Amino acid sequence: LLELLNSSGIHCKVVAANRRDCLALSEHFPSTEVIYGESMDSELLKTEQLEKSDACILLTRSDKANLAVALYSKSKQLNNIIVLLNNLAFASLLHGLDINFTISSHYIMLEGVLRYIRGLANCNRGPGIKTLYKVYDNRVEALEFDVPENFSKIGVPLKDPQFHLKKDIIIASIVRNQEVITPAGKTSLKAHDRVIIVTANQKLSILEDILE
Repeated sequence: LLELLNSSGIHCKVVAANRRDCLALSEHFPSTEVIYGESMDSELLKTEQLEKSDACILLTRSDKANLAVALYSKSKQLNNIIVLLNNLAFASLLHGLDINFTISSHYIMLEGVLRYIRGLANCNRGPGIKTLYKVYDNRVEALEFDVPENFSKIGVPLKDPQFHLKKDIIIASIVRNQEVITPAGKTSLKAHDRVIIVTANQKLSILEDILE
């Protein structure tokens, strides 16, 4: 995941509680800011100004830690929160608390998804919507849309209040001229882009449906 984000020019901060992991991450990802500490340390999160981030991705082995930081992030008005869960019992709780999305390690193999998204850059696909994956008892989908020329938010940065996504929708990736782009707050869509949407909303038929 870090390799993909870094290659897309996205500045990342990683908090790791193991000093050896910090050293290894710093060595392999020199452009990534690696911080030695506990993810649940509120003082650390304040110092690093979590509220100014475009997104928070929680991938520790502890569901409790992931949930705690997700709630803290939500209290700081952070909208893009991705949580790794090992216990599916927590999934409904997160949706009830209006956390944008959850990823279960029992149902999604991250490396396979990343390989698939990278591979899209080398594929020629026709117009329309394609279901890439159905997971979590078929309630979560990854969909591909072509961006039509009449899409209402072309050129609008994703962080702009005008670009207001519906609940439980994430723009996971953009494919533009065979280049895979990992979205950030300043990213905007262009006509003829291909967009990968991950969602728990089962009523999407056109790209415009992702918007409030």
